[in-house]
Amino acid sequence: MQDPEITLLHCRTHNLKNVSLSLPKNQLLALTGVSGSGKSSLAIDTLYAEGQRRYMESLGHKRALPRADVERICHLSPTIAISQHQVVYDQHQTPAHIVEIYDLLALLLVQMGTFHSPTTGLPLKRDTPPQMVEKLLQKHPEGTPLQILAPIRGGPLREIVEQMEKMGYTRARIDNKIFDISSDPLPEEGLLDIIVDRLVLKSNSRSRLSDSMRLALELGRGRLIALTQEEEHFSLDYYCPAADLTYPKITIKDFRPLQPSALFLRLQGENISDLIRCTPPQLLNLSKTWNLGEPLASELLPRIQTMLQTLIDLALEDLPLDCPGPHLSLGQAQRLQIGAELSSDLSGILYILDEPTRGLLLPQVDKLIALLQRLKDNGNTLLIVTHHPKLIAASDHVIEMGPGAGIHGGEVIFEGPYPLLLKSNTPTGLYLSKRKKIKLGVLHLVETFPNINDAPVVRVDQSPIGRNLRSLPISYIGAWASIRALFAQTPLARARGLTASHFSLTKKGGRCEGCEGLGVQRLKMGFLPDISLPCPLCAGKRYNFETLQVTWKGIAIDELLNFTFEQALDLFEAANLKNSLQLAVNVGLGYLQLGQPFTTLSGGEMQRLKLIADLAHPAKQPTHYFVEEPSTSLHPQDLDFLLQALQQLVVQGHHVWITDPNLPALL
Repeated sequence: MQDPEITLLHCRTHNLKNVSLSLPKNQLLALTGVSGSGKSSLAIDTLYAEGQRRYMESLGHKRALPRADVERICHLSPTIAISQHQVVYDQHQTPAHIVEIYDLLALLLVQMGTFHSPTTGLPLKRDTPPQMVEKLLQKHPEGTPLQILAPIRGGPLREIVEQMEKMGYTRARIDNKIFDISSDPLPEEGLLDIIVDRLVLKSNSRSRLSDSMRLALELGRGRLIALTQEEEHFSLDYYCPAADLTYPKITIKDFRPLQPSALFLRLQGENISDLIRCTPPQLLNLSKTWNLGEPLASELLPRIQTMLQTLIDLALEDLPLDCPGPHLSLGQAQRLQIGAELSSDLSGILYILDEPTRGLLLPQVDKLIALLQRLKDNGNTLLIVTHHPKLIAASDHVIEMGPGAGIHGGEVIFEGPYPLLLKSNTPTGLYLSKRKKIKLGVLHLVETFPNINDAPVVRVDQSPIGRNLRSLPISYIGAWASIRALFAQTPLARARGLTASHFSLTKKGGRCEGCEGLGVQRLKMGFLPDISLPCPLCAGKRYNFETLQVTWKGIAIDELLNFTFEQALDLFEAANLKNSLQLAVNVGLGYLQLGQPFTTLSGGEMQRLKLIADLAHPAKQPTHYFVEEPSTSLHPQDLDFLLQALQQLVVQGHHVWITDPNLPALL
């Protein structure tokens, strides 16, 4: 029986215009459209948000999450989002931890590793009582005299000996000399070994030997000495004769968090740190040399090797498995999460993926598609926000949002199979069918950037801009200070002594201190992503009551931050403000809000903001601009806008160099 479709009725989240839609389950669904057309509003802010709300409600969470602005969602599966913004890892979350290779290696080490002495570096042994008995019987022939001793350490020697005598023991070894406890004068101190039994090994000695060794282990707290013509130490824990110390058994808990003692457990010479210092291909090749030959290894090794191969297929072959989480790029973090989901074997899940092809070359995209097909074949539904031609072509069903961005978008302008998309007159259909092409013009498309030493160089990539959560797009393009000055010059602001700093979100005075200018409060969810809820003090307005009373042209500061660049363009008269806002519209960012949090921006949006900052304040001398992979996260139409803006730099006398392996397919 086929699963019922996921049905959305009358969705109005953000710019969505009463969207109703049915999504077939157990398929690979491509969600595309120009930037700002409503893709994230539909996928993340509606479907994922509602899935998360229902999950928290099922747990009986006291603080209810807000409902998405949709009349009804029917047959919604449990939902997992793998987006560019929600995949954020801390210092202790490495690739090995994220995809559970670390746990599998730790289990392998605990079960099959060899403990090495911290003193000598030599391997140490530990045995079970039956193993101890068998080793002695196999090593020594019948007729061998044997003494079983219990080493006892700690405490006054005379008191311990008296206690042993009361328990019925008559002989002891002190500093390797044998004493009769009841009659011989004893030294004041020394290393004490109580003689538990003396016997001659015979074929029927097994039972007596087993009992004697058990008593010795009890007295010796897990240690005993077998004395023939040589001395052999046995221990339930790891024993180092050189240091006369025992070390407890290493458990899986010692690897989380990593205890120093766990590093002395090695698998064919390598400890856990050595192993995760490798890249996936290095560890994969090393693991193929292991000849472990036990049932547990035959179960764990294939799982480890399969996951390593998955990381290679996800274009993570150069990533050390111990790379700290904050050092991961957005694309790496996202693909690691895909790898983790592949290893989970979950089914019946709605996976929402945001631009998973980020940073991948064309051959690597083919491998990613194969892995996504695996997730689908496990009985899951994949809704993928993407502009990549290969991924759209490989999908079972395509939804395109549009026709434009912001208030000009928010509608479903195409829904159906890929062949029909190519025949449609939507922006995506026109570009993918090559009926409309991107023109590179006089820009330089190169495989690698040239080495330039005699001129200024500006790199424009898609790395995150600004770590401050209060950073704003309007601030990044250099227009925020002028706008705050306008509010500070209003009669009410001057009467109350409010300066431009009172309209800043980074300083105390005018902002809401309940949320410190964020407009939201973060709710820690433990193993789930943190949840942002509107600040109850300012209702998400970011400022305190006094500041919000000041208006400029009848607009309060919080209201202005909700304006898009396009909406704000007609408000200002100053040339510097109009120029920056016009540039934002020219590069296709007219739909962005002036105060939109940076954490919601895609890599392509960040890249274009960087470009606006350069275009608004161009260098006076010829400069070389290195633009890295502009097609990533961009719809072809947005890419066209970006390339046209770059042409302006060339007109101004600068040089623009572009490296992008995926761009030739769009030209």
